[in-house]
Amino acid sequence: MTRTTAALTAFDGNAALEVAPRSTLVLIEGGRGGHEASAAASSRLSPRQALAFVAAGAVVVLALVVGSLLTEARASAGYASALSGAPERVVTVRPGDSLWSLAEASDPDGVPVSEVVSWAMERNGLVSAELTVGQRLVMPVGAVG
Repeated sequence: MTRTTAALTAFDGNAALEVAPRSTLVLIEGGRGGHEASAAASSRLSPRQALAFVAAGAVVVLALVVGSLLTEARASAGYASALSGAPERVVTVRPGDSLWSLAEASDPDGVPVSEVVSWAMERNGLVSAELTVGQRLVMPVGAVG
């Protein structure tokens, strides 16, 4: 069997007892040197570059807003189309009823309650969502597809 002493000295258990040399901090007066100052100055954006970045950001935001509006308009048109083909029933307003609660009760599948409220306001010629007891309203019925 062959033994090497070089391998044994690394595991003799005394490495943790040795004092590590301390790092020292050296302060150099004068701040940035010529090379560092010119590198920092060249990393700044020129007014033309800053304007280009702002314009690119504005184009991205505008595209997102337009896309959102178009998607919302298409969805709204789809809901209106679904509600216009739905069967209807006449509902008499009772104490505690609201247009929102009546729209929830009509429960057209896949159509948000807010769209049913808008449809009901338009269909019944309402200018506000305020209802009076005994008022009769046309509401959609059940599943509209």
